[in-house]
Amino acid sequence: MIDGTLALAPGHDRGQLVEALTATENTPTLEKFLQQRPAMLDSAGRVLYRAYSLALVQMLLEPKDGAARLAQYIGRLSDASNDPLTDLKAQFPFLRSDAEETWQSSLHQLRNFQAYQLLTFAESERRLGELLQVKASEANRPPKLTSVAELAKRKPSANEKMTLNDLSHELLVFVVQANPVLRPIAREYGEIAALLARGKRRGIVKCLSRLETTHKQLASRMSDIDDYMNWFEATQMKNGSGNFTDYLKAIDQSQLSISKRRDPLTVYVDALEDQLEN
Repeated sequence: MIDGTLALAPGHDRGQLVEALTATENTPTLEKFLQQRPAMLDSAGRVLYRAYSLALVQMLLEPKDGAARLAQYIGRLSDASNDPLTDLKAQFPFLRSDAEETWQSSLHQLRNFQAYQLLTFAESERRLGELLQVKASEANRPPKLTSVAELAKRKPSANEKMTLNDLSHELLVFVVQANPVLRPIAREYGEIAALLARGKRRGIVKCLSRLETTHKQLASRMSDIDDYMNWFEATQMKNGSGNFTDYLKAIDQSQLSISKRRDPLTVYVDALEDQLEN
């Protein structure tokens, strides 16, 4: 479990783990994996064990309440029984129906993880915005949508602290998928959420203000870059992607249709233009 959590941490290169998992034809059942003792494995087996651990942690974090349940599960490991699979099912209800199928699906997803599957900047922006709009609920009250910035201005309730703790874990998972340009921003939001979950608010409002300013500047710069690349492709590249072909063709046709007008005024203007050019 610790190996999987560390592998999921920001800045950790998971390429070696994915390669090890991809090169393995026979994967253990979830029950067999949970009974493995990493200290008894050789170096190659240790790498593979970390890959399985990463798949396990990702699987357990998948449900909305996965982060909270995982924290509770780790906290109770000292009281665990000799049947780790039963303990896991007791803490994670979604595994009770078909734990093995869910486990194999998680391994399959990790095997197919590739760099090109990373979110684009726009997709990362949209997903980050969704995550930062947290839904906190209080006893006998309907869930209320709020933001991290709002929670930083006051002392969060116990339920709000749990929500912030879940958010910090969700942002940790999101960093893996986010566009690399946006990762430092998402990582810092996760750290802020973790601090607020522990009741530490000193300097957080100022930190959030700085982070939001940086975030907006980054988004603006990326938008400028995107606009420039579109302009460059449309006007400067000899071999474009074809995305602007219809647009440029429409302009040419509109200009052509204008030049074909034969009314007296147009004929006079065209003749005058030819004289000036010559």
